Amino acid sequence: MTKGVPSQQRTCMRCGQIYQPASGPQKFCMVCRGPVRLEVACLSRRKQYWLHRDEEIRKVREWQEHNSQRYHESRRQYEFRKLRDSRRLVLEHYSNGALHCACCGESEIDFLTVDHIEGNGNTSSRELGIPRGGSSLYRWLVRNGFPPGFAVLCANCNASKRNREACIHQRKPISSPNSS
Repeated sequence: MTKGVPSQQRTCMRCGQIYQPASGPQKFCMVCRGPVRLEVACLSRRKQYWLHRDEEIRKVREWQEHNSQRYHESRRQYEFRKLRDSRRLVLEHYSNGALHCACCGESEIDFLTVDHIEGNGNTSSRELGIPRGGSSLYRWLVRNGFPPGFAVLCANCNASKRNREACIHQRKPISSPNSS
């Protein structure tokens, strides 16, 4: 028996499996030890940050000043990814995962938009504080749990609905005066 190695098997405090400890104070099996080490390291970094918060903030701001171009480029890329992901999430939710226009079936994601079903985008924006469109609308929809009253339309159907109160695909064709 090696000095300091317990002879008794123990039960892992995380997963409950029985294991042979490699050292005296070991509380987790080999499978669970890796994640625990990461958690402990994360907690110690967090504690270090809060103990020296002002100094940490100063260092970050100093780095941002010295690397402003790199910082702004990485920030721009982060915001682009965040918008792309939230937009896709909203479009998938309101089109039931199909990613197509509810009116004409257009499936090109760059053409798809979110439509206020009742056509009350302007009034709901003013009264309820709902953004009218764009990235702020996508973030608002995600943050508020995808409330009802919205649908996915392509840009053409959305514009047609806005200008004529009904999409061109939903209206009856108008006969031309030259046809008999």
